Amino acid sequence: MKTISIIVASVITAALPAAARDNRWADTLSATAEASVSAATNGDLNPLWLYSNQWGRYTQYRRAEANIYAKVACNIADFKHFTLNGGIAFQGSTDTNTPYDDSHSIGNHMMIHEAYLSGKAFIFDYTIGLERQQTLSRNDDLTSGKYLMSSNARPIPRIGIGIFDYWSIPGTNNWLQIRGAVYVGRMFNEDGYRFTQDVNFHEKYAYGRIGGWHIKPYAGLIHSVMMGGTYWNGEEMPTDFWASFFARGSEKVASAGSFARGEATNAAGAHQGVWDFGLDYDLGPCNGTVYLNRMFKDNGGTNPFSKFTKDFIAGATLRLPHRIVSGIGIEIFKTSNQGGEGIPDPTGYDKNGNLLTIYPGDVAESGWQEWVNQHFTAEDIAAFEEHYNIELTYATLTPFLRYTFNNGEYGGRKDYLNNGLYLQGWSVGGLSTGTPLFHSQLTVDKYKTAGSVTPNQGFFTNNRVEALTVSLKGHPTDRLKYSFKYTYSRNYGSLCEKYNGAFGLTPVENYFYATRKTQHYTMLSADYALPHSLTLNATLAHDFGDLYHSTAVRISLKYTI
Repeated sequence: MKTISIIVASVITAALPAAARDNRWADTLSATAEASVSAATNGDLNPLWLYSNQWGRYTQYRRAEANIYAKVACNIADFKHFTLNGGIAFQGSTDTNTPYDDSHSIGNHMMIHEAYLSGKAFIFDYTIGLERQQTLSRNDDLTSGKYLMSSNARPIPRIGIGIFDYWSIPGTNNWLQIRGAVYVGRMFNEDGYRFTQDVNFHEKYAYGRIGGWHIKPYAGLIHSVMMGGTYWNGEEMPTDFWASFFARGSEKVASAGSFARGEATNAAGAHQGVWDFGLDYDLGPCNGTVYLNRMFKDNGGTNPFSKFTKDFIAGATLRLPHRIVSGIGIEIFKTSNQGGEGIPDPTGYDKNGNLLTIYPGDVAESGWQEWVNQHFTAEDIAAFEEHYNIELTYATLTPFLRYTFNNGEYGGRKDYLNNGLYLQGWSVGGLSTGTPLFHSQLTVDKYKTAGSVTPNQGFFTNNRVEALTVSLKGHPTDRLKYSFKYTYSRNYGSLCEKYNGAFGLTPVENYFYATRKTQHYTMLSADYALPHSLTLNATLAHDFGDLYHSTAVRISLKYTI
């Protein structure tokens, strides 16, 4: 993927001068240059909405930052059944600790932010390289952003093909519409302790919508997977693409080493998914979307109505034909359940004091009784049979393990956007590739109180969140437009932190999130159009609550051709 990015950048660099000289392309060439400065009262943490959902362009942690950005894009070819577009963007920042990938940097603080080729062939869309593409966005101005495939972190190198926007199936008179895409790519290598390097990934989505009317209900599924890679100890896990694509077990992966044990019966790789239900509406002067998302991490949540799928994102956007308020958004965000406090798999100590981790299929039916007698006492068996009034058989072995090891439950502690094989989780450059409402280890370490504990079991040590976001936008004059966002959040940390690991049963002492922590995030941004294609932006953000206090302002000047 690094080679592809270099090739894409070379093609675009060669094509742009020709495009500028050719009158056929004069109207399709665009260029943007922007310079900004920001300052915060908190030297450790910037307000959330000052840097989130902006493709990783701005610092999270520095008191002050100067930032420059330049992008050129053009239409390279435009035929009846084929189009080709290209773009390249550079960015520089004074933030010396921004974890840019060194292989894509220029000098100390400069980087290639985008370098892509994209277009359409017949009905299919495609993209190659680094592109700020977000085909699934509802409206970042009026929501907290997507749970997966968001605009929060910087673009990563990938190849994608599909039908990015809704396409009406011929013969249905626009009543049946579909869209979907498949992406494959490579995650950037991160510098964190014990992070897995050289990770491949793929993402895909599939949607169907009933069109042809003012109200258009839809349903879709988003799936994101990390595959392969090299662990901190040098052990490599191969990529079994099709097993990961269909979330199946892989003997190829399971045989690679100790870290991959269980991948023969579990789904190969690390998986996250979202069910996306809703309706788009267009009622004359008013239009928008009403949506419900259900998140899942394993087979226990692939059924959107499962008892393990109690978390959700629900909201609505409304666009109005008014200047003062042209857009309204309201959203409820809940990831605090995560399947409950039960451990993910039947794991515990047997009668001999040995720790057992039993993956599905580990115990053979032919010798299950001998296995039970080896590891459990007669009292363990009697307690189970008396509690449920059933006999212990091979068919009831799983309920027996649940009862004996974890008070009748397992399959909880989903630990969203984290994974034990990929300790950087779904992150790029320290930012989530999904929702910005989760806090990373580094963020939590900067605001937790002295004497409190967070074991730092995963990258996102605060991913149990309940939040309400309210957003407004408008354009009071032809030159002035604004956006406002307020989020109230209740933060509960992580179940894998609360119990010191995914399989721990003893609560951690002095856990920082033993009691919930409330936090408020606010942002007001205004754009003013100046003469000569210039735009002046001023953004004021203020966060306050039990976690931290921070006020910051950013001023930027953008020139657009």
